[in-house]
Amino acid sequence: MFSCTTRFNCDICGTGYISTCERMSDCISRDWFRRMHRSEGWKTVYGKYDICPDCVKHYGTKYIRNKFKERENNG
Repeated sequence: MFSCTTRFNCDICGTGYISTCERMSDCISRDWFRRMHRSEGWKTVYGKYDICPDCVKHYGTKYIRNKFKERENNG
């Protein structure tokens, strides 16, 4: 039997969504989640970090980018 689970969480606070499907044709990708929730204020930083609207408002885009750039450099 086939089963897939896709999680889409904020990389700062952990808020997010989950999708579980029993058929391959029903599986949702992370890219789909990104496109779907972009209109709600979700941001993607450096192509791999997803940030919810609350964290964007609280920290600001500049701070978030600097934080993840520092994380990338310290790797």
